[in-house]
Amino acid sequence: MSERPSVEQAVQARLGVLVDTLRASARYALLGDADAVHDTRVACRRSRALLPVLVWVPEGDLDLVAGELTWLRRALGISRDAEVITRRLEASGGVPDALAAALVNPPVRTHVDPARVDLLVSELALIGARPVPGLTVSDTLHDWVAPEQAALVRRVQRAQARPTDAAWHGVRRAAKRVRYLAEALEPAYGKPARRLARRTGDLAELLGERQDAAVTRDLLLTVADEPGIAARLSAESEAIAVVDEAFPEAWARVERAWARVETQPAESSGG
Repeated sequence: MSERPSVEQAVQARLGVLVDTLRASARYALLGDADAVHDTRVACRRSRALLPVLVWVPEGDLDLVAGELTWLRRALGISRDAEVITRRLEASGGVPDALAAALVNPPVRTHVDPARVDLLVSELALIGARPVPGLTVSDTLHDWVAPEQAALVRRVQRAQARPTDAAWHGVRRAAKRVRYLAEALEPAYGKPARRLARRTGDLAELLGERQDAAVTRDLLLTVADEPGIAARLSAESEAIAVVDEAFPEAWARVERAWARVETQPAESSGG
């Protein structure tokens, strides 16, 4: 049985893959390709989730790249969000004429500077290539993920105390951060990380359906007097209710996965 990589090796390998993904997908995202926009945004999220593990890189360098990853993800979100809602509306009866203009996307290049994207990819590649110190810095899976898991728990508590759409969307974002970090650490920690990534991914996907339904509902409310809109509003509200009913079990699965996270250090293949 081969030795598992160290945390440092696992994170550097994942970051290398993400740099390649960003370099390839961003080129087509700038041309307006919807799938490439999605892939680029996901790569930004995944890359940002890894930065806290890179403790051998100066904090200032990490902060700079983190800010640029957030900028690119948000800038591309202008196109991605409209595309997702348009698809949802088309699947449920078509885009109302009164909403068509609001869902027209400006060309991506009007709000995303290609040179800035190239610089971000180059900086991220340099960070990923930084030499890892001789002394291992890896601890346990629990120690690496605990800050993000604690943030997720706080988000859930807030949403349960005051269940607004924004609060549940915050839970979704926090779940994604745990998922992406656990996925990156899976090569070093194996099954516990894989299980946690899967359960938080399921939770994020569930809440993604809620977010899409909530945004669509709010858009439809602006044209509520038009024929046929009442039934569509009811359908979106029902979709939200279904997610709310399913949430407790999905969250219980995340809690069980977290409870089973092993606290043994990763095995280092570097000795």
